[in-house]
Amino acid sequence: MKKLFSLSLCAVTCVTLLAAFGSASTSWWDDSVEWDLARLAHRLAEENRRGEVLASRTGVVRRCTEGKREVTLEVIAGRLTLPEAAERFRELHETRDEGYEASPPPGPDHRDEEAMCLNVIVWVAAELHENPPRARVVVSRLEDELRDRLPSRSGDGL
Repeated sequence: MKKLFSLSLCAVTCVTLLAAFGSASTSWWDDSVEWDLARLAHRLAEENRRGEVLASRTGVVRRCTEGKREVTLEVIAGRLTLPEAAERFRELHETRDEGYEASPPPGPDHRDEEAMCLNVIVWVAAELHENPPRARVVVSRLEDELRDRLPSRSGDGL
């Protein structure tokens, strides 16, 4: 934040100096350029606010991602079932989405149990991508859990 504030202050100072220099000696400056410092300052303030919001969202998304990785490792170790992991993923998504002013962020619908279960399976497969034999065993176990939990999925190629 201090770096962003310092950069903003530097930008405002540069714009002010250029405007002052331009009004004192406009022979080198295009006369059609109008300096509206209030408008520029307002735009700079808006961009600073937007930067702060994005920095905050980045932290929230990072915590969600770290939480999902922890849950994924618990599933791989056999300490969490698929439904338990899906519930934790759902909670992480709800925390991530709190206060999100724009349209819902991309990703599975955290209200849909099946979508959350499939999201867990994808995370497990990704975590084990360097160990295909282990990935096949764990993913197969999770797919079996999903078929048992949602019988309508028994014949669709999971």
